[in-house]
Amino acid sequence: MSVPVNMPLPMQFFPNEKNAIEPVPANAPPTEKIVAESPSIDLEVYASRYNGMARLQRLMHVAEVCPILREEALKMAITYVQTTHNVNLYTFLHKQLSELNPTSPAEQVPADSFAYDPVWVETKMKGAALQLEKLSVELRFYKSRSFTESARRSLEEIADLYLSCGDLESVRECHSRMYGYCTGVEDKMDLLFRIIQVIIYRQDWNEAMKYITKTRSLDVKMEVHRPNGPFHTRLECVAGLAELQQKNYKVAAEHFLNANFVYLEQFLASSVSPNDVAVCGGLCALATFDRPELKCQVIASTPFKLFLEQEPQLRDIILMFHDSKYASCLTLLDEIRDNLLVQMYIAPHVSTLYAKIRQRAMIQYFSPYQSADMHKMAAAFNSSVGDLENEVVQLIQDGHIQARIDSHHKILYAREADQRTSSFKRALALEKNFQRIAKMTILRAAVLQSKILVKSDIRTGGNKQAP
Repeated sequence: MSVPVNMPLPMQFFPNEKNAIEPVPANAPPTEKIVAESPSIDLEVYASRYNGMARLQRLMHVAEVCPILREEALKMAITYVQTTHNVNLYTFLHKQLSELNPTSPAEQVPADSFAYDPVWVETKMKGAALQLEKLSVELRFYKSRSFTESARRSLEEIADLYLSCGDLESVRECHSRMYGYCTGVEDKMDLLFRIIQVIIYRQDWNEAMKYITKTRSLDVKMEVHRPNGPFHTRLECVAGLAELQQKNYKVAAEHFLNANFVYLEQFLASSVSPNDVAVCGGLCALATFDRPELKCQVIASTPFKLFLEQEPQLRDIILMFHDSKYASCLTLLDEIRDNLLVQMYIAPHVSTLYAKIRQRAMIQYFSPYQSADMHKMAAAFNSSVGDLENEVVQLIQDGHIQARIDSHHKILYAREADQRTSSFKRALALEKNFQRIAKMTILRAAVLQSKILVKSDIRTGGNKQAP
């Protein structure tokens, strides 16, 4: 079966073959093995939150990390990929599905099952080649007549066709050509978001941050770009996703918390869903916000409450954490762990975020006390005294808790500060600061009284003369 010359079909979904996948960015961290043993999700509902390549990538992630949902995820991905022109992904998914039952001969597969269809592959390849040729002819015609807007729309359609084929590199080239045909601010903003979307598919997060910064710096005066409007929500969500992947958890939480629920589904079904915003924003906030920030920016936030309604378990976890019900909070976190591991972008960070949440809970638990019984503390955190002691030792070594441990009686004592010495140090610092301000005030008064003008160097860019 030959591949049409005018329709290069990508190979980036063949991770085990030569030239199968686009190069991984040099800054990409090594990935740990993720396994979700028994998630309690409705896979069909989960997949319906996304469209296009976002749905395919998430179904492939589920098939990779969850053994019990692997076959269902692959079949759903095969069904959906048949609505696109991505014949290479179709072939790859069938290869993965056949490996689940290697002893079953292909000829014994019933006709109504998910059998590989070479006729469909040939039809899609020919149809994509013909459609590309038609769009290329239209583009040449519009360019020859200098129809700028029509040429831009033709390039958009060509980019969408390449995206349907899974050829992200060709999509990127189309976007580069489109910039010269953008006649207004709306066109440029739409193009920048298209570029960011493709970069997210490629998971090149440093490149995504560059374009997000470029988008922010674009000076726009349009009604659609007002604060908390569609533009703002779209940008905050993709920025939060990029910051999350770079492990800037507090910054990511702030971005997600700035999103507006009203505009999310209209723009971001191909990137993130409201559930993603709730999960990513909520977990990052739990891991990095202190109690007042959590109360003000998450629990009392009217816009973010709409996102949390999509994930009631996470909402309960946040309320329990704020109310210092740490045992119930951590138990519920463990219950939803497998559900989080099947979510593509949060899964690599679940272990880190859980550890940060547990550490912050211990810090908040001990902060009001001069001493704490470690037996009671262990019961509050569903842990043994020995394991809890090791965790507390690590927190003390890292400087998160100023305390010492009585290992014999298993009591944690807060380190008492010398209040007398601290008061003297503060008083001396205030005295020095007061003397400095007084001397500066006297000097300025003397300069003004003597009518002295101090000339500044013009090269410094300051005023030529200053009193």
